[in-house]
Amino acid sequence: MKKLLLLLLFLLLPVTGWGALTDIHHVTFTGRGLRDGSSFENAFSFGQIYESTVWDTDEDDDNKIGQGDTVYFHDDDGDFIGHFLIRTAGSSGKPIIFTNYPGKMPVFAGDINTSGMTLGTPSEMITNPGFEDGMTGWTTEVGGSSTIAQSDEQANSGTYSAKIVRNGTTSRLRRTFNVNPNTWYALSYYNIRIAGVSSGNLMISDKGTMTGTTMYLTDMMTTWTTTSNIIDGISADSASWTRKGLLFRTGAGQTQIEIILSFFGDCTIHVDDFSLKKIGWELVSGTEYRLTPMFHTRTDGAANNNLSPPYYSAKSNITYWGDTELLPGTTGSLNEGECGWDSINQEEHINIGKNPEGEVIHIPRVTYLIGSFGAYHYITINGLTFRYTSVASAYGTIGGAILASNTAANYWTITNNVFFGIQNVGVNNSVGNDWLIEYNTGNRFWNGQHHSDLGGGGYGYPITLLGTGSIVRKNYFRNQYCGIVASAGGNKIHYNILDGIKVNGLWHNCLSVANPNEWYNNTVYHNPEEGGPGHGFAAQDNDDGPGDIGGAKVKNNLIITVQENGGAQAFCIKNSTNIESNNNLFFTVGTNAKIARLEYAGTLENTDIATMAEYQATIAALKDNPTLKWNGTYGSVGTAADANSIGADPRFRSTTDYRLRSGSPAINAGVDVGLTTDFLGKPIRGLPDIGAYEFQGVGGGLGMGIIYGF
Repeated sequence: MKKLLLLLLFLLLPVTGWGALTDIHHVTFTGRGLRDGSSFENAFSFGQIYESTVWDTDEDDDNKIGQGDTVYFHDDDGDFIGHFLIRTAGSSGKPIIFTNYPGKMPVFAGDINTSGMTLGTPSEMITNPGFEDGMTGWTTEVGGSSTIAQSDEQANSGTYSAKIVRNGTTSRLRRTFNVNPNTWYALSYYNIRIAGVSSGNLMISDKGTMTGTTMYLTDMMTTWTTTSNIIDGISADSASWTRKGLLFRTGAGQTQIEIILSFFGDCTIHVDDFSLKKIGWELVSGTEYRLTPMFHTRTDGAANNNLSPPYYSAKSNITYWGDTELLPGTTGSLNEGECGWDSINQEEHINIGKNPEGEVIHIPRVTYLIGSFGAYHYITINGLTFRYTSVASAYGTIGGAILASNTAANYWTITNNVFFGIQNVGVNNSVGNDWLIEYNTGNRFWNGQHHSDLGGGGYGYPITLLGTGSIVRKNYFRNQYCGIVASAGGNKIHYNILDGIKVNGLWHNCLSVANPNEWYNNTVYHNPEEGGPGHGFAAQDNDDGPGDIGGAKVKNNLIITVQENGGAQAFCIKNSTNIESNNNLFFTVGTNAKIARLEYAGTLENTDIATMAEYQATIAALKDNPTLKWNGTYGSVGTAADANSIGADPRFRSTTDYRLRSGSPAINAGVDVGLTTDFLGKPIRGLPDIGAYEFQGVGGGLGMGIIYGF
């Protein structure tokens, strides 16, 4: 009996020492209580999870987000406006799960919907910023023969500036402002050195409003410490008027800041045109909002897509881009869809454009909604809705609703999410490997501005893969500029539906001969813009020499291309090798829609082929070419590609329901590729059907209303 009691006591002991425990966390946008009055012990605001301090990096049971934890998002405070970064990893069997709280539908929104709003001018917090009213509002601190006073000897604008004459003793200029906690601000001023050797530095304090002890902003621009800190880079070191500026974020509970500008050495300096603005959107009254764009720290007026420091606020993030310079003398306003560098005000203007419906104006403000910039593995994102993101820069950097940027973040699961109005990419795994992306839906993946205006960026993809070993299956996406692109090998793209493709649907964009991508049983409705190019499936190299693209298995896909005038094809192989293609259905509607385009430099000229019979005859004549290896058997020669493919009406149930009707030529026309269930999870009967749906008999299967309801 004693042994039994000891065993029970042992089992009831805390297990902290055995390894990391798993926690459940709850997130609302503001961190306030929920509408039903309930509260949770481990609850965060959306702004808090942006902070590095809430992420568990040492596996302690300390109520921080770490491996094995589940993070529930609620919708009680409305949309989550902004983004957050994942800052730690899960582990095998213990992923970090980000999901909707049961019964809730949280939305991550990267925009402000301006329907019915009046957009006001940015709100300036500094009165008498240019010393036109003497030193009113400013506090000066001088010693000995040093002076700080209004002067008409120099002015960046207007008539006056503040003149600092330092003769070896203290010279400081101070100003106090009321601020909001956890909020980003932009501070700037102009200076010119007239004489002497100087070093002017900036400090910002909280006036003791956070803890009762004076705290100072650090050079990280987001943290505060009791140690007096000089912000590097804000120095008076120019013999001509120069703008200096920085972005910083206030701390929790902070209600004031004091700006302290100090000068050293024997010198004469003028300062002018101070500015302090709250970054982001600010409700003025009723439906009027003010937008303050982030400014660049460049002083030469050149376009620059890098802020210093590059930090963003979860509640007031603005994405900006563009290399269009507004020359002196031109207006600072921009037309819809435009953006650019304002060299007069030294500001980069935000893009303002309409959503794809053309009805409501939206301001895309973030390049991603959930991001990772480290090798943080084993992450699950489930049951969330993502709405409106924008491109990252004019130089082709691609953002996304879910973005793992420039690092091998492996073993992510992206499932049961909804995407709408995403500019660029819904899911971008960068170079991450072994992702599972399934059961997601989406609508309107758009390019906002035409891609040529963005230096190669700006396409709208639901999914882009730059790593290997990922499975992309059973996703349904509507109205996209492009579909699914694989820029690395070893990925499996199975049973997806892409409805409404404007350029390329299934896009094999890599050389992966030793580790081919599988493109099996996808349904693509390809309706490019009239006069525009595009391909239902593409393995094409337009820029480089032959042989830089290849390594794909393309089977059981159903592709329809609809176009009256233009140069679109259902299938395209261009300067590519090792393409195994068979048992597909290619069907075209419209005068100029073609079955295929084939090209290989030195072997086959650019050839558009109108009929399946002509295509099969052309490609059969190339089956023995040891360089092309466009064959029905991977990596071989001597078997004809697409010998068993079909060029006929697939007989869908309707124009919006891509299930097969009885008598469809796609039924039992596929080849066994080892898959056992279709898009809806229905079993494969006999030989697989071509496309994403296995025929279940007349009236069988699930209607499409559930898929279209987003």
